[in-house]
Order: sequence, then C-alpha cells, then structure tokens
Amino acid sequence: MGLADVGIQADAGTMPAARISKARKHWSDFRSFVQANEAALWKFAYYFLAAFLFLAASWQRFSLPQDPLAVFDAYLLPALVKLSGGAFEGVQGLTKEGLNFLYSGMIYLILRIWEDFRAISVIQHSLGLIAGGLFLAAWSRLADFFPRPCLSRVVHEAIGLLGAAIYLLSYAPVFFEMNIRSDSVCMFFEILIFWLIIQFFYYRVILPNAQKVVIYGTSVATSAFLLALLKPSFTLTSLFVVTPVIWLILTAKGNFIGKVAFFATAVSIIVALTLTEHYLRRNDESVKTFLAETLFVYHAKIIYAQMATDLKHGDGILPGLPDVWA
Repeated sequence: MGLADVGIQADAGTMPAARISKARKHWSDFRSFVQANEAALWKFAYYFLAAFLFLAASWQRFSLPQDPLAVFDAYLLPALVKLSGGAFEGVQGLTKEGLNFLYSGMIYLILRIWEDFRAISVIQHSLGLIAGGLFLAAWSRLADFFPRPCLSRVVHEAIGLLGAAIYLLSYAPVFFEMNIRSDSVCMFFEILIFWLIIQFFYYRVILPNAQKVVIYGTSVATSAFLLALLKPSFTLTSLFVVTPVIWLILTAKGNFIGKVAFFATAVSIIVALTLTEHYLRRNDESVKTFLAETLFVYHAKIIYAQMATDLKHGDGILPGLPDVWA
C-alpha cells in the first residue's frame, strides 16, 4: 500500500468526525438562537396559530348555508309583526317559556337593517368568533395575576389556544349560532363577562386604576343583567358575578364620583330595560299565572304522589277534592 492510499483512508476516517463536529456546532448555535429569541419566536408562533385557528373556525361557520332555523316561533313573531306595520307585541309565548323580549328586539333590529334572514346567522357566527378572541384575551391577562407562576408563559398561552380551539371548532356552538333562540348569543355574553371580570380585578388589584375599575365594573353589571334577561336560568350566576364587583367598588377608598357614575349608569340601564319589559307585557295575562303554572309543573309528580297517598290511606275522598281524583 502506497502513501497515497494511506492518506485517502485517513481522510475518509476523519470526514465523518468533522461532519459530526460541524453538525453539533450548528445545533448549538440554533439552540442559542432559540433561547435568546424565545419570547419573539413564541409570539410569532402564537399569533400564527391563533390566526389559523380563527380562519378554520370562520370556514367552519360561513361555509354552511346561512339560513337560520326558527326553533321557537315566539322569538320571531314580535319582530315580524313589527316589520309588517304592527306593534312590537305578541310576547306572550316568551312569557310562557320564562323568556324576555330582548332577543326578539335584537332580531327585529337585524331584519330592519339588513332585510335578510341570513344576516341573523352571520351576526351570531361573528359573535361566536369574537367570543373566542375574548377568551384568549382573558386567559392571557390571567397570567398577569401570578408574578411567580408554576407554568411558564408559553405553556399558559398554549393552554389558552387549546381551550379556544375546543370552543371555536366544536359543533355545538355552531349549531346554536344557526338557530333563532337566545342560547345563540348567551355564550358570547358569558365569555364577555369572563373577560370583563378579569379586567376589573386586574385594574383593581394588580395595576390600580380607579377610572378603569368603574368602566369595567359598570360593564360587568350591565352584561350580567343582559345575560339574565336573555336566559333567566343564568340569574343566580349573574348575581354571583355582580356581588363582589359592587362590594369592591363600594369599599374602595375615595373616588366618590366614580361610585356615583357606576350606580347611575348601571341602575339607569337596568331600570330602562325593566320598564320596557313591563310596558310590552302590560296586556299579557300569562304574566299573572306564569309563576304558579311553572311551580305546579315542576312539582307535579310530588303533588300526584302526595294526593295518591292521601286517597289511599284516607277515609274516601278528601274534603274539597273533585270526585275524578278518587
């Protein structure tokens, strides 16, 4: 074997080692670059994933036929009567279901402005997308409450993206948004209140700002009342949310003008909506019997069982009961 052959074998043996060393250096440089620019890279990835998520959610919603489904005629009837030249009445069906005129009023305004039933679905889909954005904003703000968190900011925001994806890409919210019913916008108001309450506590505790506390507090009270009007089953939830807000505003030192502005604005809106409801239902006889009928329906089985027991163990028919119950 000549010297040339020995040199070739030596080069062949050193080339893989040189390549490995070079690859390790590149990998080390890449890791250093990522660590030095971790915040900027994650911010870019976060907004890219969020944009992709909202594009996918928009396609899922707006690729469907936008003709809404009127699953409950009482929501649509007052708006149609008003558009036909009549008065905004006919809310008796809403009263029998324990509902309010507010959603029907929204339907009337939409049809009055756009004159197209498809606008109802488009607006409700848009509110659903806005709700997803509010959830991301509220979740991101929530991290500011923990100066020494157990999870890094990257992990925290990644969990927020996952939560938003579950909501935006689920079929149940899309189905509700296609219907003419108050449930279609309840999720928007729930997430809106969640964002407002997070902002309220942030400017009350973390970064004190009396003016913003009053603004967000008023918004929380108003939104909670609107949610209770849209769906009375959320009344207890609304009270649970509003109570600490009112207490914190009242117990805050100083800012007397802010307190007056809070109560003046919130009370004015609540009174105006309440009086409007009473005015629209001034001729509604079902209002007088709604509570009694509802209680009877919910307790019908208990009442039936008690009556059956009394008839079985009593001496014939009880006084005052019709013979048909025997």
